[in-house]
Amino acid sequence: SLIAVLTTANGCGGPGVYLDDLVFWVSANDTNVGIVEAAGKLYTAVGPLIFRWDETNDFWEAVQSHTTVAAKATSIVSYKDRVYVGYGATGGYIHGTDTTWTIESDAGTLDQAYFFCVQGDELWKSETTTTVKKSLDNKNPVTDQDWEVLPQSTVTEVGNPLTGLYALNGGIVATAERGIYVKYSNELLFQNA
Repeated sequence: SLIAVLTTANGCGGPGVYLDDLVFWVSANDTNVGIVEAAGKLYTAVGPLIFRWDETNDFWEAVQSHTTVAAKATSIVSYKDRVYVGYGATGGYIHGTDTTWTIESDAGTLDQAYFFCVQGDELWKSETTTTVKKSLDNKNPVTDQDWEVLPQSTVTEVGNPLTGLYALNGGIVATAERGIYVKYSNELLFQNA
């Protein structure tokens, strides 16, 4: 199959090249963090870039680049027809669709998201390597005031960082280097599984 890649100086759109076979690295340590659908379009994130699938021309087009060159995507989800991409401590999380994107830039760790997951009508994020928050009132969170501090927002201790956040059977599962923690909707706290 034929693959097309479009690039410009800022990495978003422009002249393209067509290739028969392609292995695409943004840098040697960047990986694709998943593919999601939002508002009828497919999106993916690799390193500092977010791509949208162009169904008409069959190629991934870069639609957003993180302003922090060292930013590396850690998670991508679709929530209420918006895409959320986490970058851990390397940069504020990004949310948006199509050509309208926002890079969060709140103070401290407030703009960070290592991992995202969606459970029912709630968007969850791990804000640091040990803490988890959920969106308030089932809305698209666009500022730190849109995130709820849980009774137990710290899930694990320093030195045992979270490695993922997942929705499972009506609950939230937070995995760590040494342990699995589960919180069901009727429980206030994460329990060590």
